Amino acid sequence: MSKAIQTSLIIPAYNEESVIHETLTKLSDYYKKNKEILGSTELVVVSAGTDKTGSIAKTFKNNFTKLKVVEPSKRGGKGRDVRLGFKAAEGEVQIFMDADLSTPLHHINETVRMLRNVSDVVIGVRKLSKIHPGKLRTLFSLGSNLITRLLLFPRIKDTQCGYKGFTKSAAKKAFIRHRLNGWGFDIELLQLAKENHLKVSQQKIPDWIEGREGEGGLRGDGLIGAGFKTLADLVLVRVESWGRFGARHYKLFLTISMLASFSIAMFIGLKQSIWFDEGYSILLAKSSVSDLLHFTSVDAHPPLYYLILKGWASAFSYSEFALRSLSALFGALALGTMSLLIKKMFSKPAAIVSLPFIFLAPFLMRYNFEIRMYSLVSLLVVLATYIMLKAKESNKTLHWLAYGFIVAIGMYTLYMSALVWMAHGLYLAYYSIKNKQPLFKQKFVLAFLFALALFLPYIPTMISQFQHSALPTITSEVGFEETSTILSFGILYQPIWQVSALLSIPLFIFSASIIKQISANFSNAKLKEKEGLSLMLIIFLSPIAFLALISLIRPYFLERYLVHYIIFAYALIGITLDSAWRRGRHLGSIVLATSSLLLVGIGILNLNRTGNFNFQSLNKPNAQSVREQIGDCSGSTIVADDPFAYIDSNFYYDGCEQRFFNKDELGPYGGYVPLRFSSDRLSSTEQLSSFTIYHLHWEASPNFLIKDDARYELIKSSRFDKHFVDEYRLRSNSV
Repeated sequence: MSKAIQTSLIIPAYNEESVIHETLTKLSDYYKKNKEILGSTELVVVSAGTDKTGSIAKTFKNNFTKLKVVEPSKRGGKGRDVRLGFKAAEGEVQIFMDADLSTPLHHINETVRMLRNVSDVVIGVRKLSKIHPGKLRTLFSLGSNLITRLLLFPRIKDTQCGYKGFTKSAAKKAFIRHRLNGWGFDIELLQLAKENHLKVSQQKIPDWIEGREGEGGLRGDGLIGAGFKTLADLVLVRVESWGRFGARHYKLFLTISMLASFSIAMFIGLKQSIWFDEGYSILLAKSSVSDLLHFTSVDAHPPLYYLILKGWASAFSYSEFALRSLSALFGALALGTMSLLIKKMFSKPAAIVSLPFIFLAPFLMRYNFEIRMYSLVSLLVVLATYIMLKAKESNKTLHWLAYGFIVAIGMYTLYMSALVWMAHGLYLAYYSIKNKQPLFKQKFVLAFLFALALFLPYIPTMISQFQHSALPTITSEVGFEETSTILSFGILYQPIWQVSALLSIPLFIFSASIIKQISANFSNAKLKEKEGLSLMLIIFLSPIAFLALISLIRPYFLERYLVHYIIFAYALIGITLDSAWRRGRHLGSIVLATSSLLLVGIGILNLNRTGNFNFQSLNKPNAQSVREQIGDCSGSTIVADDPFAYIDSNFYYDGCEQRFFNKDELGPYGGYVPLRFSSDRLSSTEQLSSFTIYHLHWEASPNFLIKDDARYELIKSSRFDKHFVDEYRLRSNSV
């Protein structure tokens, strides 16, 4: 049985043939004189150069208990060499020092004593103001040390001394994640020691000697080059430490992000006026279940969201806070589920990096406060994707049936969710064919058939809705402008025609950077990561491609229908950043991260400013402001100029007498059906008798001409963007 090694000394020695013989001779003598303290000794020389350093070192085989000469095939940097040395070392105490013996040997005994008794790590501390021959070199050393202390180690006086010792267990903990090879390798080592809660002691080296006077101690890099490399490595260490901190506290960061998402959505949402689509949702929720099912059957969307909203409001009230909080809750849950999906497909660090981009996504945030079904569909789509992957891994029938159930739930919520189910089908079919598996024998086919069976009862209703043109008429074709708008809306929350020349520059940089990095990541990805990237891209891009294709027949594109799959695009930003950073493309990662955060930050500010502005009609909903202008409505009648204005404003007039004008009877299809037989309908001014009338109408000339009724006189007209409120009163002779 070989003798246990008590002390290992590691010497990184790149092309050190001029000094290595003298160094090892001195070490051999020192070891012999201090055998009682050092015990059995091991020397590890790492020689990656092209000279005779390794050969010379091997001649000292009999001078130590054990000698190892590690000879890498090519140069890899001092950090790599130190790492290889520690990997080869066996001693209970392990110390590395420079080959030129800048640190005098007599310090070894004290280091060994400290490591055996009180410390996990011991680092040498030099007198930085006195060790270098030139003032510029001294200033550089002091400056870099100051920056390092400010960013990472306030209490460590010298991180760059080439003399450090570790206990065997401490070295294993510190080097398991260590990967830097350049100037910052010492900094990374100390940061990893800090994260592993290792006790670090500082040992003064007052007699440290600069052994590289001809090179300024910079290993040939030059002062400016060394400065930039040190700063870059320092930033690298800081960023990666944040990443590891986030990964260690993943649940906490995820919870905070979800709470912040909910809070910001509510903060922005509660400043907005409820508009027509939201008013329609509330109108349906207040209806009986049978009426609700009928009203939705003759309009554009399936009924599930409205039923959920009805149940929610029944439990928590019909206040605006309660109504908006349901969408905000779904949005926060979608964020959390997407993070879990990324962790499953890629890694925990990727999930952490992705969080700010999903959390700050302005387009998602916009629909996280709207009283509509879009944030719910986002949640369902992400949840279904997670369950699909779980089912694909386990191939259990129960998992596939659960997936099929969520697909059916999605269809009962928004028909456009079918675009994502189509993308899932493409993904599953592709990998089945690629793996030479019989397509129609796969269990995912059963899942889709199960979903179809669950949705089958509602298919006749859906067909009727399409046949009677209940779907919106404000859709557009997917052309170049719409495709560009997807990008600008998604990042800046602005249509492309609003993007300034100044903002187009970072938008272009972001676009070029994300495409370049995704392409590079995909080329270098392992199988699991490549499958994950494929799925994310398919879910985001194939619906857009499909809408572009059917635009040749009939346009169906609305930017709001992006919500349930654009979340995958936001996730891709974080996934791409994490992958690019891990593969060493640090500059590209910084460019992408900077441009992304800048743009989505501007996007959130734009969203906070524009709110629920309608980019189709170029109209800012103002029903809330109009209501505040009117004030006390007792003894008054609120008259909406048409059914649209009535539904748009109805929420704010609870307790008021509100009517709407519509000369002709309302039809049996569309969003006005809930008002078809309403007693609130007016067909002429003769039906008015209140002393005060508040007439709500749009910028165009009103349909309801109260001014032509001689009984009423106009008192005041107020304008809110394209919204008008005219106040009329009965003339004194008409009372």
